[in-house]
Amino acid sequence: MYLAVTEENQRKNIAFDLAQVVSRLKTEGGFTWSFDKDRVLHISIAGLTLAERTAIQTACDTSFGTGKVVVS
Repeated sequence: MYLAVTEENQRKNIAFDLAQVVSRLKTEGGFTWSFDKDRVLHISIAGLTLAERTAIQTACDTSFGTGKVVVS
């Protein structure tokens, strides 16, 4: 269980870092996240353009595999 929670926390932190790089620090105050029952990380960032959201989703898919993170 500890390893699963550690992996999820690291995934959240890395996704946050990827979002900051792509959105040029638009994430201050507007980054929310949660895990669903299947342990998929859902992140939402206020003020993103469609191109930025797509770029973050692509970066997360490349880093973690498709289906591990959903960007909205």
